[in-house]
Amino acid sequence: MLPSHVRETYQNLLFGLSLKKKADVIIFLPTSAAIPLTFKMGLKNQEAPEGGNVCLRCELSRAGVPVQWWKGEDQLSHGGRFQMSQKGKTAEMTIRSIQPEDVGEYSCVFGGQKTTAEVNVRGVWILLLCPADYKTSGSFSTERVQIVKELQDIRVTAGEDAVFVCELSHSDVSEGAWWLGSSPLQKNEMNQMTCHGRQHRLVLSMTTPEETGIVTFVVGDEKTSALTGKIDLTSLPPFFQEELQNVEAEEGGSASLYCELSKLGVPIQWKKDRLPLKACRKYEMRQDGCFLQLYIKELKLEDSGTYSCQAGSVVFIFLILNNLGLHTVDVAVQEGSTTSLCCEVSKAGLPVQWKKNRLPLRENKKYTMEHNGCFLQLQIKDATPEDGGSYSCQAGTAVTTATVTVKGETKKLVNVEVEEGGTVSLSCEVSKPGASVQWKKNKTPLRANKKYEVKQDGCIVQLHIKEVKAEDSGSYICQAGSAETAATVSVKDSWRGWRSWRARDPWRVGRL
Repeated sequence: MLPSHVRETYQNLLFGLSLKKKADVIIFLPTSAAIPLTFKMGLKNQEAPEGGNVCLRCELSRAGVPVQWWKGEDQLSHGGRFQMSQKGKTAEMTIRSIQPEDVGEYSCVFGGQKTTAEVNVRGVWILLLCPADYKTSGSFSTERVQIVKELQDIRVTAGEDAVFVCELSHSDVSEGAWWLGSSPLQKNEMNQMTCHGRQHRLVLSMTTPEETGIVTFVVGDEKTSALTGKIDLTSLPPFFQEELQNVEAEEGGSASLYCELSKLGVPIQWKKDRLPLKACRKYEMRQDGCFLQLYIKELKLEDSGTYSCQAGSVVFIFLILNNLGLHTVDVAVQEGSTTSLCCEVSKAGLPVQWKKNRLPLRENKKYTMEHNGCFLQLQIKDATPEDGGSYSCQAGTAVTTATVTVKGETKKLVNVEVEEGGTVSLSCEVSKPGASVQWKKNKTPLRANKKYEVKQDGCIVQLHIKEVKAEDSGSYICQAGSAETAATVSVKDSWRGWRSWRARDPWRVGRL
């Protein structure tokens, strides 16, 4: 152990060295006036969904300087949903559970400096103004648009329409958008979008299996989704994609029948007049994917008939008319005159049968049948309304049809004007006594009763309308066969007539 005087000398030496070291590391800070008060980083605009949090942050040029937070012209205080903090040069304010009323302009102020940013709440908002309050205080309020009725999942079959409906909290909001999967939908004939009040509606017309997926409606940051039911093509019944097409061909030529199926792998059966066909020199059957073809070679008279393609339980029908080259044409003929129906066959000397309403006809005073080579003719003499109907010419299994309409002549009705409470008589004349007629009002058939009296005397036909009222006004029709005539009945208001007379002589009632 060192002697006491040595230890004291050593301690004094160390103390002196320590003092000298402290003097060497003294740091002189510059005066505060050397650093100006500014914002090194200002506030930035913020946006958040309703109920979320927003943090406004800025950086000062000097630490320890107090700041103030403002919304518009109102100073904010720390507490509640507004949490303010300052660490070093960074100043922050957090707005918790942000609400629509928090939307606005916020500022951070210190010294003579100020930085400002806007705070918004995501979504679609309705601006509500009260005219009286707005004029006095300029105040208004906003309400958030929300989805109050969600979309519902649906399941449809290919070819059907898929309908989706949702409901919003406010009426006539046009900002909504529809999506299918990740693709926005455009409004067109296939995607029908409508808005009626608070209800938004989407109709996907003639859906296809490719449209299976999630349908979504979005308005602001609100959205609702539904699933279009997945369609399993293998479970769907097959159907034909194209319309049926009848075929006309000449004897000795060929005919091709086409159809297209909705899916592959379906057993196919071609038939003629319900009898199955097999591939042979006469019939060639082809299939290319979903396209089917029956090729009939060297056509003969007996090849005429009805051909069908059966896929599962679905039947696609064709009609071949190879022995009738020219169809008859529908005819409208005047009562009492003569009309002719003509057609042409591909081969002379073929046996034919004329029919009316599917009943065979024979040549007599009423019907004359002519056969000149390939041209056939049926004459109908002295036509009456009873001669109207469907006429057909059949050669083998092929048939061509035409409709004959017989027009009965009538003398036209005349418009009538009558006072309320009176009786109206409508009269017309037909060309043949006892002809069947039908009276109508505004296209609605009338029956004889206390209101309507129907009379027929030879060719004269009458309708009497008794005790007419204002509701008896309208269009009245007399129809005989396919011919008709019309007139308008106008019922005058008797009280209106009295008032008109009273207006012309205001003193007459007093003098009576």
